[in-house]
Amino acid sequence: MTSRRIFSIGVAAAIAASTATGMAGEVKIGLVTTLSGTFASNGAEMQRGTQFAVDEANAKGGVAGNKVVLQSADDEGSPEGARRVAERLTLDGYKILVGPVFSSVVLALGKQLDRWDGILVAGLAKSNRIVGEGCSPRLFHLLPTDAMDMAAFQPWLKSRPEKKVAIIAADFAWGQDSTAALKAIAAQEGRKVVASILTPLGNKDFGPYIQQLAASGAEIIFTALAGQDGINFANQAAGYKLGQGRLIAGIALLQQPTIDATASNMLGFLGEFDYSPYIETPENKAFVESWTSKFGKAPSRNEAEAFMGVKVVLHGVEKSGSTDPKEIAKALTGSDVPTLLGTFKLRGEDNQLLRPKWFGEVKQAGKTLTAVPQARYEPDVVARPVSPDCKMGAM
Repeated sequence: MTSRRIFSIGVAAAIAASTATGMAGEVKIGLVTTLSGTFASNGAEMQRGTQFAVDEANAKGGVAGNKVVLQSADDEGSPEGARRVAERLTLDGYKILVGPVFSSVVLALGKQLDRWDGILVAGLAKSNRIVGEGCSPRLFHLLPTDAMDMAAFQPWLKSRPEKKVAIIAADFAWGQDSTAALKAIAAQEGRKVVASILTPLGNKDFGPYIQQLAASGAEIIFTALAGQDGINFANQAAGYKLGQGRLIAGIALLQQPTIDATASNMLGFLGEFDYSPYIETPENKAFVESWTSKFGKAPSRNEAEAFMGVKVVLHGVEKSGSTDPKEIAKALTGSDVPTLLGTFKLRGEDNQLLRPKWFGEVKQAGKTLTAVPQARYEPDVVARPVSPDCKMGAM
């Protein structure tokens, strides 16, 4: 049998197989996430939420006749590791990238998207730089930026009588950006910043920092700590009774896995959040019910955000009628996209999703200690102007 004949039979078999499954082709999604180190739990949650969305799509027959295929890679929490694994994914045809955990990783990958002919839907990182100097027609940012987080803090701080604030944040891009924004808000609201502390990633002993905060005279302590850092801080702050006579308000701290890992130590903590299983939209109610049925517990913020990232990609596939990354990107830019929170616009000037924010408190809700929404701030309140550093250019 000739090689041409063998090739023809192979193509025919492939076509027959795809016809039998009702799938015309594949939507190949590459998840770049952190599965080792301090933020491994965040990466694992992202992987779980991404896989759940892929499985759900395929159970419904795929998207636009295409099967959704997922490949995950550990970026080891570094831009270098991310570039290495993302290049491997794109060479294998996984040019629709989702994730990652770190803003520095998103920024590093964004610079390579043209070379890889890929796109990136960033569903967890928050740095303002992603939609500033790092903006690209191939890069989509779904979470509120640091500046949008801060916009939820400002009306809350305006309502408070306390005059002295302190800040403790992790010493990397997100923590640095958050610290700068909090200082600016404090100045605008006439508050004095009596302490500002940056702590190394993976810090295990917050005792010396907590003592500095207690001695500073701060009446409100703002935190920008997440993952295991947030857990360690909350547990040790309780041991030092830091919350007695002071308010502790966190950025990205009021996440269910963090609350669960700290027992009752976060009771009364305040802060902004992007997602809660208690947000009552039809889409979120259905998702929480489906997730809880499978896993026996409500989804975390990271799991829900990862789920939404895939749903945005699949919306782009449906809207464009294509699995080509460039066509998906063109379809998404400036469009209204469905999320668990409602349908919101992906702003065309910088590909930032304009979505609401919540502010709330850790309280007892039935048998669960959780972040209970107290105020919702709509996109027109929390959205920031397009950065002058954003130069989108052509794809």
